[in-house]
Amino acid sequence: MIKKYIVLTLCTLSLYSAETSAFGAGNLDSDNPYGLSESEKIIFQNKKQIRYQDQKISELTEQIEGMRSVVDSISSKLGKTGQRINELNEQSSQASDDEISTIKNDISELKRTQSENYEKINEVLKKLSGMIDKINGNYVTVDELSSRI
Repeated sequence: MIKKYIVLTLCTLSLYSAETSAFGAGNLDSDNPYGLSESEKIIFQNKKQIRYQDQKISELTEQIEGMRSVVDSISSKLGKTGQRINELNEQSSQASDDEISTIKNDISELKRTQSENYEKINEVLKKLSGMIDKINGNYVTVDELSSRI
């Protein structure tokens, strides 16, 4: 009876153990296996597709990382540009306000100077007018001068 169990165990083990080929037949891990059964061929094709898909995924991941880097760079530059535009707008606004107040002050100064000059001109015109009236009052015509001499 023990012999039967031993024989039966050896037969069962021999069914599960696969003899490896000296030439690599049936090796699914090689690049070009040969001597495959139909199910092994399907498994090999599936492994091949999985490796191809993994390679594509790796390539796409690298491309996505590259694009992410480019987008981050562009985003950073855009943020800096927006900040610079805001700074320039503030400076421009401040410069405009300063320039406007300077112009207003200049205009006020010019108005005051013009008013002073207008008053001086009026005074001079009044004096000149008085002098002309005095000259006219004292004016002697040539005929009168001849008759007096």
